[in-house]
Formats: sequence, C-alpha cells, structure tokens
Amino acid sequence: MIIFLSDFGLQGPYVGQVQAVLQTLAPNVPQVSLMHDLPAYNTEFASYLLPALMRDMPAKGVYLCVVDPGVGGSRGAVALRIGERWFVGPDNGLFDRLVAEAEAPQWFDIVWRPPDLSDSFHGRDLFAPVAAALAQGASDGYLARSLPKPMKYSANELKRVIYIDHFGNAMAGVYAEGVDCGRSFRLAETDFRYARTFSEVRRGEPFWYKNALGLLEFSVNQGSAQQQLGLDLGMWLEDY
Repeated sequence: MIIFLSDFGLQGPYVGQVQAVLQTLAPNVPQVSLMHDLPAYNTEFASYLLPALMRDMPAKGVYLCVVDPGVGGSRGAVALRIGERWFVGPDNGLFDRLVAEAEAPQWFDIVWRPPDLSDSFHGRDLFAPVAAALAQGASDGYLARSLPKPMKYSANELKRVIYIDHFGNAMAGVYAEGVDCGRSFRLAETDFRYARTFSEVRRGEPFWYKNALGLLEFSVNQGSAQQQLGLDLGMWLEDY
C-alpha cells in the first residue's frame, strides 16, 4: 500500500499528477490519499503531526510524505525504514519526530534520479517513483544506506498549535496521554477547560479534549475555534 500525504492542497493539478505517476508505476498497489493540508511549508509542525497520524494506519506500507519548501535546493532526498513501514520524502526535518519515537530506524539516501527532474516538483518526479518502487519490493539502484541523520528539532513535545482542520479545530503537538483532565489552557486570550466530547458542552462553548490521534485539540462546539476565537498555527499553549 502507498499512503500519500502532502501540503499541496486540493486545488490545482499537483496531487493528481503525483497520483497519476503512482498509478502508472505501481498499478497493482492499493493507494490512499490521506491528506494534503499538512501545515504548508512548515516541516517542524508536520514533523510533530506525522507520528500521531501513524497511530491507526497500516503497520506495513510506503508513506510518501512531501512538505518541501527547499525543493530544488541543497536538502537531501531520503527513505526511512521503521519496522515494516517506509517513509519517502525530503531530508529537511520532516521525519525527525518519527525517528525520535522509533526503535532502530534505518536511513537511506535516495541516489536514483530520473532523466528529467524538474527543479520545483520532486514530489512527482523523484519521490513518487521511489515510493512506487519500494511498494513493489524494489530498492536496488534507488537507495544507498546512510548514517543516522542529525535531528533538526527537539524530541520533546511542542506546546504550539501545529494543525487546524476543516472545522477550525486546532491540534497541539502534545500527546494527551497523561495530561490531567482538570488542567486548563489558554489560547488567543481564551480559556479552554476539558470535556470528553462535544456533546458535553453547550453550543459555542470552547473546550479541549483528547482527540482520535492522541493529541490535545482545542475546539468550539458546532463552531470554528479558528474563526470565532482567532486561533492560528504556531500559537503557544499557556496553562492557567
């Protein structure tokens, strides 16, 4: 299986072009387009989101992950093996949090290059063909084993908003396990108290809860916390 994640958005041809390459090169491999609104250009926030996304995903497969603001520059191209999962993408810190939480991750440099490699679309021209090859068990000529890469970000939790979904709910880079339900947080001058689920608070009331990815999430019942309260990416959580 190939699972595709990016910050490309759904407007324009980019997601479709990558999917067309995957379908052409690996026609018999199931493919899932998981999400394409990873935090745009922000490899740090995406790095903290990726491990949470992996919680309930298949334990075996190839994850094509592209947040690549330095495309065409000096950053490397890597494949990372963790257990029976492969992760393919740019070497720009995107996989740092996965590595921090993994046992015995294996790093590989992508040494293969296509005859025509665009300067601005390595997701289509480089990473997608490599993902297709790995999904079919082929690595010779594509990868070279490398030493562990230095991590660009801290392995600690990130007490900031790292993702805002379609509903305007804001996720933080903090795992909810072990967080006291009596604890309250402040974001954008708004106080958020804990509720187990949306039905336990009044319509329009802000609250935080432990979401299905295992992260802290800040919401307004039947409303957009982003629009109504001004939540935005990068905001720091404050206890109160």
